[in-house]
Amino acid sequence: MKKYKTLFSLIITCASIILKAQDSTTIKIDNLLSQYNRPNSPGLAMIVIEKGTVIYKKSYGLADLEHNIPITPKTVFEIGSLSKHFTAFCALQLAEKGLISLDDDIRKYIPELKNYGNIKIINLITHTSGLRDYNTLLILSGLNWDNNYSDEMLMDLIIKQKQLNFKPGDEYSYSNTGYFILKEIIERVSGKSLRQFADSSIFKPLGMASTHFHDDYTELVPNRALGYSKQSAETYNLNISFSTIVGPGRLYTNVEDLYKWDQNFYNNKLGGGQKLIEQSIKTFTLNNQQISGYACGLGVNEYKNLKTISHLGLWAGYTSGLLRFPDKQISIICLSNSPLEISPKSLNKKVADIFFPYQNTSQEKINGTPPIVVAFIPVKKDPIFFKKIVGKYYSEELNTYYQFFIKDNKLFVKWRDFKIAEVEVGGDKELRVNNMCLLHLSENSKKEIIGFKLDENNVKDIDFVKVNDK
Repeated sequence: MKKYKTLFSLIITCASIILKAQDSTTIKIDNLLSQYNRPNSPGLAMIVIEKGTVIYKKSYGLADLEHNIPITPKTVFEIGSLSKHFTAFCALQLAEKGLISLDDDIRKYIPELKNYGNIKIINLITHTSGLRDYNTLLILSGLNWDNNYSDEMLMDLIIKQKQLNFKPGDEYSYSNTGYFILKEIIERVSGKSLRQFADSSIFKPLGMASTHFHDDYTELVPNRALGYSKQSAETYNLNISFSTIVGPGRLYTNVEDLYKWDQNFYNNKLGGGQKLIEQSIKTFTLNNQQISGYACGLGVNEYKNLKTISHLGLWAGYTSGLLRFPDKQISIICLSNSPLEISPKSLNKKVADIFFPYQNTSQEKINGTPPIVVAFIPVKKDPIFFKKIVGKYYSEELNTYYQFFIKDNKLFVKWRDFKIAEVEVGGDKELRVNNMCLLHLSENSKKEIIGFKLDENNVKDIDFVKVNDK
């Protein structure tokens, strides 16, 4: 009997130590997030999970400023690009059932695409396809990227592109186009919308009742946090997206549902066992044998010498972040409706620092490929040189004209719905527009400017030709 009393006492003591440690962690996270406990402002919801146990689940700020509705753990947020690993998982499920192969050429399912060479489904998933990012294409076309564009309109824009940014598999370059095409493949193969397929194959089996791909911007969403943009020190405006393009983003969920999703990582209940989970975090190897650092809608890197699985999302008044330490079974998830004020990436790392304060380094290691440097003709910050550029240029791929003109000895450009922007000269090799894109000028044998190539982030080598405007 005495032996059992001793054992019971030991259990109580251990439990007490664990609870005190959890209380200490909770207090430290509370102190970290207390700055967001403000009246009349948007905020965030955070959940921290350790070995299957929720050790922190709190929320701060308002979901609806007009009606003074607070954020709770049940509040639903849009999570932007954090949606991508759900889309990727849908594709993995189709592959596990033998309905597709990740090594299939995408033209097997999307034959209307130009034959650029063998772009595989895995290239779409890992951002190694070379396809130009459609959000950037929309901006360069003079269109607002979060308007209500149909899938057909977006596909038409993609089909117009004459070339890739690079040969498939040569580089990692983040491209929402890849995930839009991936969504199209999932829908054509399954015969269901992505929303329907994800609902039946992921969300319902896991009991994620508050999660869905939002393919109708007019749809009411219970417990939704509205997205906001800060206009001044005390003023916010609604930030509303009218996009219905799902796949690259537009997933609605809350931290309680994401807890269920996180636990499926350690015990997959959706078919394929842990083999499917391992496949989802297998990073892509580029053609030069360099590791890209990106898997199936998830980054696989290191923080403080510990393996991490992570992704961020940012869209129309919302921002989100998942940071998982799989070897420690610790996950930190932050969802916010104030992207300019709240950085889930930064907050998640600060919470991680509470768990791992004594690691050798606080630096994040990110694998990737160096940018390609493109040569082009020298430029001058000179009105005489500017006069050579003046005129109208047309891109067949964007179906857009760029009009260049001089005012007060400065060079400006105007295109479609965008405001006039000054063209800046950097050194002797760069023309920049709004710090957004580079123009690589071309000339004929008479030294006349006849066109340019435009590069912007995940879009390279868009051809513009000078046209006669008479």
